Amino acid sequence: MDSSCDTSQCCCLDNYITVIQTSNVIQLTGGATGLCTNYAPTVALTQTLPTGFQTVVNWYGEAIRISLGLDNAYLAFVNIQHPYCSATAMRTSYSAGSMKRMNLVLIIFILPIIIGIMK
Repeated sequence: MDSSCDTSQCCCLDNYITVIQTSNVIQLTGGATGLCTNYAPTVALTQTLPTGFQTVVNWYGEAIRISLGLDNAYLAFVNIQHPYCSATAMRTSYSAGSMKRMNLVLIIFILPIIIGIMK
């Protein structure tokens, strides 16, 4: 997570969060930091798997829009009522299935280049 969420005014997601997909739901877990007087020190949210690149979750009465960036590398956590309590995060790992698909695409892309160089 970046440091754009104002911890002096907000309860913010901590440095490291985990998003796991199981069948038709996603689960977000992590820590909370900042002005978290009425919040649990850990976050555990479950949401139906979205059909697009964003979803809205309810965290202690706050609507948080979670959006996956077009490059699949960044997640935006936008607090709809209080924008200064928003943040972004960079994905640091991917599922094995995603990596296999990505590796196959890279091989298909790079192989003709290598063959062309070798001629």
